[in-house]
Amino acid sequence: MRRIGFLVLVSLGLLRGAAAAEFPPKREFRAAWIATVTRIDWPKTNGSEAQKTELLRLLDDLKAAGMNGVIFQVRPECDALYQSSLEPWSYHLTGAQGRAPSPFYDPLAFLLAEAHRRGMEVHAWFNPYRAQRSVNAYPLAANHVMNTHPEWILNKGNYRYLDPGLPQVREYVLSVILDVVRRYDLDGVHFDDYFYPYEGIANEDDASFTAYPRGFTDRGDWRRDNINLFVRTLHDSLIAVKPHVKLGISPFGIRKNSDAGTAGMESYYSIYCDPLAWILDKSIDYLTPQIYWSFGLRIAAYGALAPWWASVMEGIHLYIGQGIYKMTATAAFPSGQWPASEVCDQVRFNRAITSIGGNVFYSARFVQNNTKGLGDSLRRDLYAFPALPPVMAWKGVLPPNSPFNLCFDQWEAGKAAKIHWDPPAMAADGDTAVRYALYRFRSLEPGAADLADVRNLLLVTGRTEAEVAPASLNGEYAFAVTALDRNANEGPTSNIVVVAPPPQPLLAWPLPHRDDVGDSVTLRWQDLNLASHYEVQLGLDSSFAEPLVLHHPAVRDTFLVVAGLRPGLTYYWRVRAANPAGVGLFSTTGLFRCKESQTTAVAELVAAPALFELQQNFPNPFNPVTLISYQLPGDGWVRLTVHDLLGRTVAELVNGQRGAGGHVVSFNGADLANGTYLYRLHYEGRILNRRMTLLK
Repeated sequence: MRRIGFLVLVSLGLLRGAAAAEFPPKREFRAAWIATVTRIDWPKTNGSEAQKTELLRLLDDLKAAGMNGVIFQVRPECDALYQSSLEPWSYHLTGAQGRAPSPFYDPLAFLLAEAHRRGMEVHAWFNPYRAQRSVNAYPLAANHVMNTHPEWILNKGNYRYLDPGLPQVREYVLSVILDVVRRYDLDGVHFDDYFYPYEGIANEDDASFTAYPRGFTDRGDWRRDNINLFVRTLHDSLIAVKPHVKLGISPFGIRKNSDAGTAGMESYYSIYCDPLAWILDKSIDYLTPQIYWSFGLRIAAYGALAPWWASVMEGIHLYIGQGIYKMTATAAFPSGQWPASEVCDQVRFNRAITSIGGNVFYSARFVQNNTKGLGDSLRRDLYAFPALPPVMAWKGVLPPNSPFNLCFDQWEAGKAAKIHWDPPAMAADGDTAVRYALYRFRSLEPGAADLADVRNLLLVTGRTEAEVAPASLNGEYAFAVTALDRNANEGPTSNIVVVAPPPQPLLAWPLPHRDDVGDSVTLRWQDLNLASHYEVQLGLDSSFAEPLVLHHPAVRDTFLVVAGLRPGLTYYWRVRAANPAGVGLFSTTGLFRCKESQTTAVAELVAAPALFELQQNFPNPFNPVTLISYQLPGDGWVRLTVHDLLGRTVAELVNGQRGAGGHVVSFNGADLANGTYLYRLHYEGRILNRRMTLLK
């Protein structure tokens, strides 16, 4: 495929101007939880291919709604939605715990590959302690932990939990998580709010408290420390194994009622969860409190809780968990508790608080299903522009290098254009690019303010190519791409590609005022890199009045064979180039006369593949651009060079394999002094020379 040429204008290091106003923010974490327990969000179908198709559709819908991350539940009940030697395949995947998908596929590996192709982060969501959410709901596999280690289990009503007070449990869960981290290309590890049982706990952990008190006398403090100890150990282990992997937890939205003047369940006392300890200890990278209440709920007002969580953030990121499931109908709320405007208002409220860096929605299906128009609101308003994830400075701030060779493929008007680039070299810290941000600027010399303005961010992808919609090509724009590393550090811009209506082409053949053209002729003109096609007109007068002899609106090549010409007549012709950005100016008018007798014409000989010819450049003299045409009798290696009168080479225009037939090359002498120059054609041991004159 022929490529649309590019102009290198600036790099990020030379960009000018101040940062653009944020609307919406260019940096924002936007994710949805994909719950797999009881198939809440996925899978809704059976069979490997159907499940993969369903997952692809879910990713596409989330991406279209503006999401840049997913939090995927991989271990809901001490089981696995990935290939594991430690725990059995999940019942929620295949309908039988321990049964592998058939035909085989690995859901986590599949999701990672597809999400990364779409430029989305994947955080693996583990339930560390929940072993069974409903006793006897289905048979357990022989290698399930309740069968292999029944002594580790806490019984609470219809639920079963691993005992967080046992060192063996902490080691076991840690081994499960690190096994996944080592084998899969994760962006993050995530826990929800299932620590100690929501059903409450009395003395069910007497044995572990007695055996492993670690100096604690208050059981509540000991339980909270059990959780804190595990979180800290996991955090340190992740740094040792894969330091780029983020650790995030989404606790219940109320820590203590005294924090924000609420009157609900307190996670500090009920499930022994103390997020403030993780914040102060820097043992997590981000916190996502589940603030699943409205602004108008007096006992747990969103407008009080979100600012309180923001006020205690120190050295980690805060993303708020949004309870979008409350838009759905229930027996108590037939129309749903919330309108979609509640969610939108919460997102806007969060954006006004500096410490809040994004939102995570529970759960994915409500975005995909466009519940109460939420998906439309995100896509058209709140998330109308893509966003990059926030940078975690403690994980490194060295940016990746620049991608290069940004280039459009030739495209057709009204159709999407393909743009591609080469990945950058490895950065000094060993990081490579994992995602790319493609920009479209109205300014042809974009500055720092242009780069900071999210309105110029066209898309984010994990590939080194993208499709650009026709609407984004209709005008005069500059395109650039940047690379993002694991920590979402953004590197300098690539070369800048200017998409604009193409310039005025030069005519190459026949030369002006030829009077020896036969009854057919091959019209040739300059090959313009920015052109997708050419419009050719041929008439009997210089005004090109109707009717025209020929009007071809879409020639894909740089030549056109015209037959049926009449002897003795003078013909006028012109060419203009076009691309989806617009139509350029017509060339100057060429003219030629058909001779009276129909013998072989020079113009026809030029097009004949039996000739080896180097034609006179046109125009000549020139300033500063001229066209050089040559003819080859067969395929071969060609070298076309330009020399001064001392024999020194001043330009090499062609050095490579070329096919039989006619060729036209453009030469720009802007950097040369006035004077006479030689141009020389080498082909299969033969050499042809001609002179040309540059006059500025």
